[in-house]
Order: sequence, then structure tokens, then C-alpha cells
Amino acid sequence: MLTRLRSTRAYARLSAYPTVHQFVRYALVGALNVVVMLGIFNLLLLSDLHPNVAQAVAFLITTVQGFYLHKTWAFRDEGRHPPLRGYLVFLALTVVGLGINQAAFTLFLVPLGRYGLIGKNVASLAAVPFSVVWNFMAYRTWTFRPAAPAASSRSPGSFAR
Repeated sequence: MLTRLRSTRAYARLSAYPTVHQFVRYALVGALNVVVMLGIFNLLLLSDLHPNVAQAVAFLITTVQGFYLHKTWAFRDEGRHPPLRGYLVFLALTVVGLGINQAAFTLFLVPLGRYGLIGKNVASLAAVPFSVVWNFMAYRTWTFRPAAPAASSRSPGSFAR
């Protein structure tokens, strides 16, 4: 299936723009993180935790999964920092993203909170895009260093698998 996908025109066009290709991988990791985050968020809401606390805890827990997947797949980090230091840089930048996410979540919760659990979940989802841009640019700039492309017969601008 991947071989067929890689032979499509869309994949070829996407590969011509490494940053876009990287952002797509980042977004796929982010989508998985959102699913995990919502699961944790809803479990914490069942324990009568305040929605803002539940959102923050769920967001921070998913950083461990996110760090690993971003490091190994989305950004293909070659090890700019020792793993613990790299995670701490990632975590610090993610906390800024959390602040952005929490501000948006709190604003969305005002009109949506009256709809109970569904409203809280919609507010949680609606807040995600507000931290996505910050996180991508921050991780790309300060956390992960992409591996050097392997010397091969690839055309200029193509992205290594």
C-alpha cells in the first residue's frame, strides 16, 4: 500500500516540498496525540476533575508519546541533544503550546461548557489548532535536527523515507 501511495502524483508533489512533507508527518502524529489526549481527558472528567485541569493533564501526558514519535518519525532527529535534554527542551516548548491551548480552550468553554461533556470535547478539539503552528515551528527550530539526507539517486527536493 505504501509503495502505491509513493507512486502517486500527490506524493511526488508533496515530496518536492520537504517542509510540507514534514508538516504532514507532524500532523499525523498530532492526530494520534489528539485521540489519546481526548481519551485521557474524558477519563479524567469521569473522576470529576475540573475541565481545565483534565485538559492540562491529558495534554502533558501525551507529550511523552509525541516526543518519541516526533523525534523518530516526523522530524527524524539525528540527536541534537541527549535524550533527556531533548525531552526537556521539547517539554518547555510544549508548555508554551499548552498555554496557547489552554487560553483557547478556556475561551471556547465559555459558550460550549453549557452543553456538558460534548461541549467540553468540542472546546478541547477547537483549541488544538491554536497550538499546532507554535509547536511545529518551535520543534523544528529548537528541538529536532533532521537527519542529513542520504546520498542517493533522489532528485533535489525529495524527502528521504
